[in-house]
Amino acid sequence: MYTTTDKKPEIVLSITGPNGEITSVDGLTYVSATNADGTVVKGFDITESKPSVVKIADSFEISSSSSTNYTNQEWTFTVTFINLDTNQVGNQNKNLTGKVLMQQEEIKPTVSQVKEDNTKLDADNQAEVKRKKYLQKGKNYLTTDGVDSEEINLFEEHVCKIPNELKKFWIEQGYGFIGKNENRPQRLLSPNEIIDFRNVAGDYCWIPDEEFYNSIKDKGFAIMEYSEDMFFWIGTQPDNLGKIFYFDRVICNSFDELIKKLENNERPL
Repeated sequence: MYTTTDKKPEIVLSITGPNGEITSVDGLTYVSATNADGTVVKGFDITESKPSVVKIADSFEISSSSSTNYTNQEWTFTVTFINLDTNQVGNQNKNLTGKVLMQQEEIKPTVSQVKEDNTKLDADNQAEVKRKKYLQKGKNYLTTDGVDSEEINLFEEHVCKIPNELKKFWIEQGYGFIGKNENRPQRLLSPNEIIDFRNVAGDYCWIPDEEFYNSIKDKGFAIMEYSEDMFFWIGTQPDNLGKIFYFDRVICNSFDELIKKLENNERPL
């Protein structure tokens, strides 16, 4: 957090790549920060950056024809805490967690991404169009046409049994945005998205509070992105079966209760 009224940078991320210093990254501001002793640190101000995935570079070719003839790139990431000449006690005992990811994306079209004429559409664009259509009609759900039974079976084979109310909703309604609140997504995840979430893969190659969600893998799984980087999860064990949680707090005693609250624009928290 910033501890000065003029928001002097206090945490700076410096990056060097194979072609030298990186000075431009979408979503980050490049700065020169001065320590109390006069030394200057150049990099990106991440003092109050929200948890997110930031693309540093893309389309770099990797090749190798032998153990001695290969592409070699060196990237260096340095995070510096700037020592100001003012009181910075507001940042005392704070934690900072980050990851560097290298990923080759693989596109796997699903049934919901393909029209009857086999024209592939961008899933996010489809979702936004459907959301506006359902809101205009006064309906509560943005849905697919129901989750395919094969997807359900694969989930239960590789993850765990699905609580009955959630399974019924997936089959009959599908997944997507729930309710009519335009300030929060309130988005029910699909079985495939939940698998990616649990494996920290695909669109969920970074998730907030990863350590916590790893700790509940034997107790349940995340089912809904309620607001940005804020997820609800459902219990799958006898002592918590079907209950909806936000971290360790029970917020609804059943999936149906959660849906009804969202339908009525009630906050479940």
